[in-house]
Amino acid sequence: MSRILFLVLLLSSASAWCFEDSNVTTKQIDCLAKGIYYEASGESTEGKIAVGQVILNRVEHPKYPKSVCGVVHQKAVSSSGDMVCQFSWWCNPLKPIQYKESWQESVQIARMLLTNQVSYDKLDNVLFFHGKSVFIPKSWSGNHRVVARIGNHVFYKRRES
Repeated sequence: MSRILFLVLLLSSASAWCFEDSNVTTKQIDCLAKGIYYEASGESTEGKIAVGQVILNRVEHPKYPKSVCGVVHQKAVSSSGDMVCQFSWWCNPLKPIQYKESWQESVQIARMLLTNQVSYDKLDNVLFFHGKSVFIPKSWSGNHRVVARIGNHVFYKRRES
């Protein structure tokens, strides 16, 4: 509980920080913030950080694109041969930002994650998550193990062979 309180206090003061990391671009922040917002808008601060952490974990993994925007916009061919997005909201027409506070928090979290001011160590190397209401086939879930349940999301690692 104290970790969550710390994150809330950290985020409440984040808007006063001067953002000056030359390695992080506005485009990266925007892509990560959109990933956080559209995947976890209704989630707690912890849930938003967790979603952002998984996106960044993918950037570091050799099987995924090497940029935040590349990961967020990634498409793949499904087993049925259809082109699908890794994040379904990207394939669908984007709804306008409706929840301004959630958007602002998503931007702050994106900045902090990209500049290593916050991370979610519990999710090191975690590459997968989905909403609790999403049906997951046994063939997929059998190859992955649950690492955490945060808010309305379940986070997974691939099982070692």
